[in-house]
Amino acid sequence: MILSDLHIDAAAGEGDTCIAVLRCDGFVAAAAPGAEEEERGVDGDGDVDGDLDPPRKRRRAIAVRVEHALATPLADVGLQIWRGALLVADELARDVRLPSRRVAELGAGTGAAALAAAALGARSALATDGCAAAVSLAARNAARNGACVETALLDWGAYAADGGARDALGDADLLIAADCVYDDDATEALFDAFDAALARNPRRVLLLALEMRFNFELESLSVRAHGYRTLRRRLDALDAVRLPLPPRVWHYDRGDEAALELWRVSKRDPGKRPD
Repeated sequence: MILSDLHIDAAAGEGDTCIAVLRCDGFVAAAAPGAEEEERGVDGDGDVDGDLDPPRKRRRAIAVRVEHALATPLADVGLQIWRGALLVADELARDVRLPSRRVAELGAGTGAAALAAAALGARSALATDGCAAAVSLAARNAARNGACVETALLDWGAYAADGGARDALGDADLLIAADCVYDDDATEALFDAFDAALARNPRRVLLLALEMRFNFELESLSVRAHGYRTLRRRLDALDAVRLPLPPRVWHYDRGDEAALELWRVSKRDPGKRPD
C-alpha cells in the first residue's frame, strides 16, 4: 500500500476515504459560485475618518472539499491527493487570464486541480482520467463543491490513436497535469496524448507539475527518478519552459522544493531552434 506524503487536514469520510479541505488565501480574480469565500479589504471612497481610501483588490479565502483515499495499491494512486495538484493550483491562482481560459485536467484522479481551477474562476473546467473509479471520485467531488466541473473518461492511448473529428477535450485551451510523471510508459502516453491535443488545437498549452521521486532500480543498480529522463526527452521536441515555483497560497506542505518542477509546454515554432 502506498500513502501520499502530503499531509492535509481531513475529516472522516466513508469507508477508506476521507474529506480534505483545501484552502487558498491568495489574491484571485474571481471565485466560482458556491465557493466558500471570505473577503478582506475595503472598497470605497473614504475610511472611517474621511481620508481617501481608493478601491483595492479584495482578498478571497477559498475552501474546496476533496474526498480522497487514505492509502492505495500502486495502480490506484490517482485516488489520493499529491503535491503536484496544489502546485498547479498555486500557479493558477496568479494567472490573470484564468477567467477566460477553458481548463482540462489530464490524469485528474480526485479532480483537485480542476476543482481549484473552477474555484479560482476559470471559464470552464473538465477533469479527465483513464480510471473509471477516479472519474467517479472526481464527479462526486464536483457535486460536493457545487462546482461547474465536468468529468470524462479519457484513455491517453486511445485519444492519441483516434483520428476522428471529435475532440474529447472539447474546446479546452489550457491543459493541466499533476504528478503524472512517475513511470516511463505513463510519461510516453501522456505526451502522446498532448501531441494529439496539439494536432487538434495547436494553440493549446500544458501546465505540468511533478515531484521527482528517487528510487533504487534493480535493473541498472542505480538510483533514479522513474519517468524523468523520458520527460526531458519528450520536452526537447516541444517548446518547454521550466517555471519558477509560484508563491504558495494554498495551505499544504511542499516538502523538498528542490524535487518539485513546474513546466509550461506548447507547440514548438518550426522556425525556433531548440535550446
